[in-house]
Amino acid sequence: MEIVFKSQIRPKNLLHLNDVLAPDPLGTLSALVYTIRDATFAPCFTEEHRLFLRSHLQALQIQETLFRHVIKNLTVEWVPTSKQKAIIHTAYHGYADNRIEGAFYKYGGLYGIVALLLVFKDTDSILTQFRAIEVEAAQQFLISNVSRLFRNQGNHWIHCFVPQGKLSIVKTKKMSLNQLI
Repeated sequence: MEIVFKSQIRPKNLLHLNDVLAPDPLGTLSALVYTIRDATFAPCFTEEHRLFLRSHLQALQIQETLFRHVIKNLTVEWVPTSKQKAIIHTAYHGYADNRIEGAFYKYGGLYGIVALLLVFKDTDSILTQFRAIEVEAAQQFLISNVSRLFRNQGNHWIHCFVPQGKLSIVKTKKMSLNQLI
């Protein structure tokens, strides 16, 4: 599904979000927020829909409060520790599927797992905040957004994080993110 906007000047012209945001970001965002608010009063809006909305808003809040700040201030000089490299290696080889780092790698690839490590360097609250998102689709939404943010920063040096060779630290399979960092 795609939301399009009508041009006020030419009502038959349909505009995409970027076309509307550019000239009036605050007005457009305000209209979107009021549209969401109005939808919550619709008779067809169930508790399942409310949970979906709350979870996605929670994901956006995590994106903005934790990830955007870290990614914005990222420098090329960051060198991962051996423990952080082990986390990347573990996720890359699929040994962390049932943990947060596995989810970040699965839905965000290398950008996702590196972004997670950068945030985790600043705060471990990401673990509890991520687990508090009740809808898995909202967790995937967060990871996808974070990976996109990171990718859009022009981090061309990301290739240096691609693990080479076989996993040499087998015991990392049983370690958690807290233990490795």
